[in-house]
Amino acid sequence: FQSFGWVGFNYDFQMLDAEEQGSTNELASALLEIANVFQTVIFTPVWFSTIYLKLNPTYRRAQATIERHIYQMIEQE
Repeated sequence: FQSFGWVGFNYDFQMLDAEEQGSTNELASALLEIANVFQTVIFTPVWFSTIYLKLNPTYRRAQATIERHIYQMIEQE
């Protein structure tokens, strides 16, 4: 994530700090949450993953946060 942020958007996700200290960066927290959910659903059947992702409020909140930040980055470019 860190390299992607710098190369793609010239943006510091502060991922390493977020993992070590408890994140104060909203985007870093959302990306970590998406990664955690991905680890949960990767080995489950597609139908279960689809339902789980649609009904999981933490995932949906993280997804909305990431989308909002991506649109802000695009507007700044």
